[in-house]
Parts: sequence; C-alpha cells; structure tokens
Amino acid sequence: MTPALRTILFGGLRPVLSLDFANGVYRNASGSWSNPADVGLTCTRSTVANDVTNGGVILPFAANVPRIVPGRGLGAWEATTNLIRNPRGEGLTTGVIGSGGAYPTNWSASSGASSFTITVVGSGVADGIPYIDLRLQSASASTSVAFRSETSSGAAVAASTAYTGSVWASYVAGSVANVTAAYAQVETFGGAGSTGGGSTPPSAGAMQRLSVVPATTPVGATFARTNLVLSFTPGAAVDITIRYGGFQLVQKSFLVPPLWPPSGIGAATYNADNNTVPDVIAAGQDFTIDNVTELPGTTGVAQFLFDHHDGTDNNRIYCERTSTGNLRPQVVIGGVSTLIGFVAKTGARTVITRISRSGNVYSFWADGALIGSQTLPGMPALSGLQIGARRQALFPLNGYTQSHVHYPRAL
Repeated sequence: MTPALRTILFGGLRPVLSLDFANGVYRNASGSWSNPADVGLTCTRSTVANDVTNGGVILPFAANVPRIVPGRGLGAWEATTNLIRNPRGEGLTTGVIGSGGAYPTNWSASSGASSFTITVVGSGVADGIPYIDLRLQSASASTSVAFRSETSSGAAVAASTAYTGSVWASYVAGSVANVTAAYAQVETFGGAGSTGGGSTPPSAGAMQRLSVVPATTPVGATFARTNLVLSFTPGAAVDITIRYGGFQLVQKSFLVPPLWPPSGIGAATYNADNNTVPDVIAAGQDFTIDNVTELPGTTGVAQFLFDHHDGTDNNRIYCERTSTGNLRPQVVIGGVSTLIGFVAKTGARTVITRISRSGNVYSFWADGALIGSQTLPGMPALSGLQIGARRQALFPLNGYTQSHVHYPRAL
C-alpha cells in the first residue's frame, strides 16, 4: 500500500477524494470504487501509448485511457516521438545472413559481424516487447559487433542536443562464455561520435532494458541511431543466441516509456497525458492534501506533481519540482503567488508531500518533515484537479502519481 493511503482514516476522518493509483482503490463522497472513472478521472490523449511495470512487462493503452500501471501509479508523460523507424523489427527473413537471411528493414550490423556466422532464427513478442532472435557463431570472435536499428541517414537529429537511446535484450540459448558486455549505444553522423558502454554480459530470460541517458549529440551532428553492442574476448569461440528489439531514440534527457507503433513500420509519436479529476475545496475551507509521487531524474524543466485550481491560474494550490530539483509548493490567491517553502529533492526518487490549511496558516511537509508555513487570506473555492501536470497539462511530471488524497480539514 502507498504511504498516503495508510492515512485514509486518520483520526476517523474519511477523505473527500482518495486516489490510490498504485493499488487500484478509489474513494469519493459516494463510496469506494475499483474503476477510477467512478470518481471522475478522465485522460485526454489522442494517441495510443505504452508503459512498463516494475517487472519489465509492457502495457498498451488505447487513446484517452489513463496510463495506470499496477504497483507504480498514474503515468503523466509529455509528448514524445521515437525517431527509430522500425522499432518492432519488421521485414526480416529467417536464415543465415548472406545466404538468404536478412535483418529487419533498416537494421544491420557493424563490420565486426564478419567474424561470425549470424543466423536470423525468428521473431515474436515477449512481455509486450517485439523482438528478433539471432544466433552468433564464431571460432575466433572479433572485439565487438554493433547491431544497428537504423541507416546512417534515417533518424535526423539536432546538434549539441540531449537524446536518450534504449533497446531491450537478453540471451535465450548458447553461452555467455567469451561475451564480455552488452550495452546500448547512440551513434551519431555528421559530427561523428558515439555514446554508451558497459561491462556486463547479456542476461538470460526476460529481456532487460539497456539505455544511454542522455547522449548529447556533438557539434555538426545531423543523424543518429541506437545500437545494441556486444563485446567479446578477441579470438575466442562464441556460440550464443541473442534476443533484442524495441529500439528507441527520443529527444529527451531522461528515459521515457516504450514507444513503438502497434504494428508495422514507422516512427511512433505519443501525445501528452492530460489527467483530470473534479475535486471541490470550498471557499475558506481547511484541508489537507497528501501526495505520493515517483519522480524520474531531474529533467531540466519544471515538473508539476499536482494542481488544484478554479479553472483559471488566479486561484490555485500546486506543487512542482523545479528544473534544478527543488520541491516548491505554491498558493495562488487572486493572482498573487506565495511560496510556502522549498526543499531539494533531486534525482529519481519517490516523494511524499503534504499541504494543509488550518485557519489562514498554510503548511508544507516533504517526506514527513515540516518545510515551511505561511499565513495567507482564505482561498476562494477550487473545483478542478490536474494530476501529474499543471492545469491544461502543462509541465508534465514525466513520472507516476502513486496516490493523491484530499481531506476536508487540517491534519
């Protein structure tokens, strides 16, 4: 159970609204529900989307369906495009490469592959991840092979800009003997270079996500691609079957959920999540707002945890993490904004926040510690709640709201 949910019956007081996304329990004045739509949750997102569980299983979501991931919470992500045109690995031909077998459309391998007999074994989907299986055999392996997701001019990029690349991979047969590493690499063209590295062999069983977070393109870069690189003991014998797929290259400085089309070839774009719930805080009413959020690494822009508002920006109670990693709760009354306090919460982490009003004293806690208080006038009535973003889906969280609870008095 999430930390905020454990306070639902604090002092015998039931909340006005309780949203436990991580555990799938929702409550309002009418009762307790298992469907978030019953408490008024709506999501506006005109595209399909994916997300991923803590166990690495990909969950697909239809357009306008909120990304609720069991055990993690409600996802709120900004619009994103995967620049890799064939992340699903469509268009392969089974058989030995060079003797009838062929990589998927746009995929290839570096020159190090010449020391191997490479057989395209097949393809499929596991845990929602599209993949291909390749068998690599060599009596005298090269130092490394880069398995490429794109041509050298297929994914246009901007120079001196942060991108994140990722690929899912494992091995399904043979042996990791003499396979010294498996890692993601972002390779750039124009301003030549590559980013990525590792020292861990591929894992057995379920595919693991390997990533480069972030890779900053060099001056002059015009194109890039994400590769899966395998390193070997030079000159050693190798026989291994690898499974890989779900290539991704996005113009972000942080890792985003898996992004590929439901079928076929083509770059995929997911639009931003706009998650809202009606929630009334009466004029001048005391309240407590508890929130538990899973934050990604600092993204370089503001990330809003939540925004209670009156349909405008003039009267609001919200909490954001700034571009530098400070949690900042704000109370806005009649267009005048007041900071209650702030505290550094950088990096990927789960944070527990509380904002309360008792009389005209507004207070802020973070992870159980009182951070600050301010004496302010009474708040006009509020009627809306934006979860994981600012009102109108601005400054998205790019993370997960585990729970959000509103009590009708100060605790």
